This record gives sequence, structure tokens and C-alpha cells, in this order.
Amino acid sequence: MSTPPGRTIVTLDGGGTAGVFTYNILRHLMDLPETRIDLIVGVSAGAVLGALVASGRLLQIQEQSVQRDIRTLFGEKSASGPWWAPIYTGMGKVAALRRMFGEMLFGELSIDFVILIDRLRDTPVLFKSWDPSHAQIPLVQLLDATSAYPLLFPPVQIQGHPGQYIDGGTVTASPTGLGYLVGTVRFPKDVLWLLSIGTVRPPRTKAVDPATTDPVGVFEILAAGLLPKVVAQRGWLVNEVTQEVLGPRYFRIEGVMELDIDDVSSFESCMECARQVWRDQSTIVRAFLRLAHGKALGIDQAERSQHRQDEQGQEDLDTRTQPGP
Repeated sequence: MSTPPGRTIVTLDGGGTAGVFTYNILRHLMDLPETRIDLIVGVSAGAVLGALVASGRLLQIQEQSVQRDIRTLFGEKSASGPWWAPIYTGMGKVAALRRMFGEMLFGELSIDFVILIDRLRDTPVLFKSWDPSHAQIPLVQLLDATSAYPLLFPPVQIQGHPGQYIDGGTVTASPTGLGYLVGTVRFPKDVLWLLSIGTVRPPRTKAVDPATTDPVGVFEILAAGLLPKVVAQRGWLVNEVTQEVLGPRYFRIEGVMELDIDDVSSFESCMECARQVWRDQSTIVRAFLRLAHGKALGIDQAERSQHRQDEQGQEDLDTRTQPGP
């Protein structure tokens, strides 16, 4: 009986300027001979970076260009924001996206690609590059919409699709579980291997005495940052569940960073965080990708065991993915 083919799915978190971490990880990843991607699922900044991978343009973009585009993206502010309009006009964001992708259509990407985008007063939409009703949409429109974070950027209209569209990160900042579900539909007979890339904020360690807490209203909720916390926790929970479902066929490359979504001064700290994470995890990532290829090529365990680096990487991977007590 032949081994079912393996499919490698890459999911990319949103996070605004924290996407610089993902950018640097992806540059390392795309330099590996083991890297073969069958499906990319992205949201917000992660979708922009995924489109660079799927269009073959990621390695053509230099760090200086990324820095410039970030400053352009968060450059021009509106006169009446944030109370009566978004803080940024969005014109700089569109200009940066057009420099990257020009007039490219969604269906022209060379890797299957899914973008999660939310809608004002309506349900979110999954735009799929292989869907005939989505393939002819200008790529810049979709990327502009999925990164239209409320209060920061205005909603976006998408060609041929009614409604006003906003950042997919309002649904979930981490599309890990979504990637798995889409993969089961796109590749129903194949073995799925899922690589997730993104960032999280460091945990809060300050203890709270329930006896001294007070009821909170709208302003206290906003001041405490509870709404972004809800969105972030959705992503964390989905990652945990996906880990339980896929076990060693799931791996997460994650940076821990404390920064605002529009913090343009964070470029070097994001790059350094990515460099450190890659130094720590590159052996495991390479082993993960080789095992995924082994499934795809029908290579048996005895043949894989000849590669000592793979063995050590798999031992590390098994250790990291075992559930806690």
C-alpha cells in the first residue's frame, strides 16, 4: 500500500510591524533546499509576506526596502483621526503594495494561497487564489483589505464583491487552525504538515487579588486593552488545539515581542528576534521539512534514519511537541 502524499502548509500571523519577524524567518526558510510549500494561508501583514513568497519576490526584496515601505505604510495621517476617521489615510500602504506587486492578479500566484478578510456588518470571507470568482481580483486590493486594521486604516472595497472589508486579524491574528481546515478540503487524501510563523506578546506576570478588583465599564475595558487580548487569545487557543490534532506534523516558529502594531522603530529588534529564533530552531525546522518530504516521496523510516541531523532534529521536535503533565 502506497504512502499518501504529504502537503506542507505554511500559515502566517498578522501583527503589523511585528511582521518584520516573519519576513526574516521566511527569508531563512526560502533559502533552505528542503522548503517546498503547497499552500499558504495568511492574514493581515502575514498575507502580504505570504504573497511575496507565492509570487517569488521575497528574496528579491532587501532589508532597506522593507524599512522604507514600513515607514511609507504608516506615514500619512488623516486630519481628523482617530475619533472621526482612521489615524492613517491608507494611501502610503497602497503605494507600498503597488511597488511590491504592481498589477498582479490573485490567480497569478504560483502557490495556492488563502487570505482571510473580515467585513464590516457582515461575515468574514476566505479569498482563494484557485477560486475562479477570486482569481481575477487585483492582488493589491486583497492585501490592502486584509491589512486595514480598524482605527488605523479605512475599510477597503474589493472588485466584484459588495461590502467594506477590514483586517482579517479581527477574526484571528493566527490562521493556524484555518490552514489545517482549508488543507483538508484542498488536499482531502493527503497527509498534512503545518508550519506556523508569527509572534506573541510576553505573558503578564502581575498577580491580581480578586478581593480588590472592581467592575469595569467600556472605558476601563478599552484602557486595559481587553479587546486586542480577546483576538490574541483566539489565535493562541487555535494554535494549542492544532498542536493536539496534528502532533509532530505541526511546528510553530514564534517570536515573543512587546510592541505596538504601528511601531516603525521596532525594525531592528524584530530582525534580531528572528535571527535568535532561527539560530535556536533551524535544525528542527529542517528535520520537520525533510520528514514532510519523506511522506510525500514515500521514503521509509530506515532510509530517513541514515541522516543523523534528521534524527537529532526529530528528537528535539518530539520533545517540544509532547503535551505537558
